[in-house]
Amino acid sequence: MDNITIYKQLNESYHKKFIHHFGTGQGFFSELNSLLFSTLYCLKNNLRLELYSNDATFCFGNGWSEFFEVFCPQYNNNFIGKRISRGYYNDSNGDKYLFLYKILTKNLISSDVYWYCRTSWFEHSRFIIPELNIDGDIRQAMKTIIPIVYRFNTKYTTIINKMINDLNIPSNYISLHVRAGDKKTERDLIEPQDYLDRAKKISSCRNCFVATDDYSIYEKIRDNNPDYSFFTTTSPEERGYDQNKFSISSKEIIQNNLIELFASIQIILNSELFVGTYSSNPGMFIGMLLGNKMIGMDFERWLII
Repeated sequence: MDNITIYKQLNESYHKKFIHHFGTGQGFFSELNSLLFSTLYCLKNNLRLELYSNDATFCFGNGWSEFFEVFCPQYNNNFIGKRISRGYYNDSNGDKYLFLYKILTKNLISSDVYWYCRTSWFEHSRFIIPELNIDGDIRQAMKTIIPIVYRFNTKYTTIINKMINDLNIPSNYISLHVRAGDKKTERDLIEPQDYLDRAKKISSCRNCFVATDDYSIYEKIRDNNPDYSFFTTTSPEERGYDQNKFSISSKEIIQNNLIELFASIQIILNSELFVGTYSSNPGMFIGMLLGNKMIGMDFERWLII
């Protein structure tokens, strides 16, 4: 059997449930990383993962299946599901309905373990799930978990592949993810040229894909390095991402931005060298798959933040 079938059978063999709320208002890869950590936590602790995503704004009422293949049972109790958040506190402490739900069902919810999945204890744990041939650290485990969870449905596989093919990127290329937009409120941003300069020290490849939410950054790198061929999925209209504005955008804007993001991630995963930041959620996700093909501009190694 393939890993997807094995995972489904294994997950459904557990009796105690864990309800994960996907789409709580954060950026997509922030949400995805939390889901991946919850998936691994459940496997390690023999918990049946069920996913609540009915109110995820970027899923347009279709939940997880809008973009992805279903990998676990879907939880459809809206009254309880929408009350579950994620964070360093326990939702049920301030919500009598969640409190009663947990007392009566003995189920766990996202916020019960969110804090733990962001600790060094979790990061440095050894994960042993023999049914899936997992025996190693979190990054080794994620190389098996991610392909089970992160699988686009047929519709979006076709759309994403078309966007990638239309770029006509040569088979050998490097990639950069330059943080901008609302990330400047979290930490000081790194100069765009610094990303490429770091790549130049390692690779002589002159084909470069640039992932960014601000087209002016792409223009700046392109214009300052005429000896390179540059590619991007970012459109000239994009001038910096803002999560608050994004969450109230039209369906078409949200959909197009997500397709662009998904295509960018796939392009990066296929590059021969990637320079980004481990502290960004896309960087955390990519770093779990690329290993030493990723260079961090902020930290020397992958870590949970």
